[in-house]
Amino acid sequence: MKKDKSLKGAPEFYDLRDAEIMLGIAKYTGSHINKRHPLPKPAAIVGRNPVWTAGQLVEWYESRPKPGGDRRSKEFRKKLERKYRGKRVEL
Repeated sequence: MKKDKSLKGAPEFYDLRDAEIMLGIAKYTGSHINKRHPLPKPAAIVGRNPVWTAGQLVEWYESRPKPGGDRRSKEFRKKLERKYRGKRVEL
């Protein structure tokens, strides 16, 4: 089968599962991250599935909050202490 040369240079699109594979993350991790850090607007909709370009996905993944990223910060600790009425909270 010959490859169609007219598609050379066309962007590749990834649905959520393909994005997880491309980013090297576990199955369903993308949808879990999406709950707290929404995915960017899809580049296109194919059928009922949103799809994104590799650049969009990499930028989204790198800009997401990291797990436990702010737990050591003074602001986070103050927020917890206020929440638990001034009691010292150990993490």
